[in-house]
Amino acid sequence: MTELPKMTLRFSRELKIFLNENHDNCTSCGNHFQNNELTHLGYKADNSFIYACNSCRHNVAETVVRYGYSKRSYEIPPNEAYLWRYLDFSKFVSMLFKKALYFTKTSLFKDPFEGAIGIFDNKKSYDRSMLFALLVAHMTAPINGREALPPSKEITDEALAILDRIDKNTLSADDEKLVAKAQALSQQMEDVRPLRREYTFVNCWHENPYESDAMWMLYSKDISNAISIRTTYQRLYLALDKDPDISIGRINYIDFNKSFSGTNSTQWYKRFSFAHEKEVRAVFLNPNYKEQPGIEFPVDLDILIDKIYVSPSADNWFVDLVKDITSKYGLDKEILHSDLAKKPLY
Repeated sequence: MTELPKMTLRFSRELKIFLNENHDNCTSCGNHFQNNELTHLGYKADNSFIYACNSCRHNVAETVVRYGYSKRSYEIPPNEAYLWRYLDFSKFVSMLFKKALYFTKTSLFKDPFEGAIGIFDNKKSYDRSMLFALLVAHMTAPINGREALPPSKEITDEALAILDRIDKNTLSADDEKLVAKAQALSQQMEDVRPLRREYTFVNCWHENPYESDAMWMLYSKDISNAISIRTTYQRLYLALDKDPDISIGRINYIDFNKSFSGTNSTQWYKRFSFAHEKEVRAVFLNPNYKEQPGIEFPVDLDILIDKIYVSPSADNWFVDLVKDITSKYGLDKEILHSDLAKKPLY
């Protein structure tokens, strides 16, 4: 078997953006990557970017990094999907003044399940499923120049057999070495998981073609002085300057009594009880900021904001105030009194 070329790890911001925007498909042949498929990110001979499947790797002149492909833990909304952010007037003015979006540390959220794997009662079940996954990972990992193996039925069956031998206390010496490695890694992951909440920062939006009466109520301390900013996924992505360190996607709503969130993607899962929020969030993870309660990311407000809506409970003078303040900060956007404030015809 031909030895794979050495990875150069010559990343650039632009290459990271390219990877983010071409995450799921080979940029040479267009085929969709399969789970665990070996993929090759790098440069072609003309120094342009390429993200290739294994069959097209001959087109890669310089391999920056290779991945075992996995699907994103979140779904990206359509470019023109409307996103709404409901906030108090003071926070709106702060955003205008600082020209920034505030990302809050997830450990400060009210929901105690923010960043959770599941419910504690199911820990034994989770530990067993994690041990199985790590056994498979060890058996398929690239070693001695060998490419990573796909998780075949034979390999998964052997991992299940090892779990069975653990239960029966009939592990062989080789089994014990493999299990010890997997258990050590599992424990390391368990120790680290709670710490992720301290360096995961989130900015939340509500996806909806229309205003939401419930969101006005939930996210406004004083609904008579509340604002809603309407944007789109594409506007949010561009306003954040395509920052490759920020991921934007839909929350997965699951039943924690029956399911677990992803081991390294807990920030993308919430309980079904919150499904009414239809949340799309922008996520930033960086341990260097773990001491901070939040981070302000500069944004181009002219790109970000499509329209500004004023609370249905607001008086006309407040609508005029919002128009005046917005104008003073040099932002020329349509400002509307909420559609929910219109008078009914009986």
